[in-house]
Amino acid sequence: MGSSSDSESTGVDGAPSASNTPNDRIDLHEILDRFGLALAIIETVCNALQAAESNSECPTVGAEITTLQQGVAALRAVHEELDLAIPGVTS
Repeated sequence: MGSSSDSESTGVDGAPSASNTPNDRIDLHEILDRFGLALAIIETVCNALQAAESNSECPTVGAEITTLQQGVAALRAVHEELDLAIPGVTS
């Protein structure tokens, strides 16, 4: 809990704190990259659960897999919307 010599503080997960950027321009490409990373993590978990279910290691995770698949589809849709919207915002 000491003071940091960095000009940019970070949140718990290491991401820049939103409160330090009031005068900075928001970089939508960086936001989209972080969103894509989060999506990839969720997809990886979904794939791992599907593989475990197929190997009879976790035969009762069907509902969780379905929920994750719905979440992945929703995140992909938002990611695509952001990706398509960025050129209009930054130009």
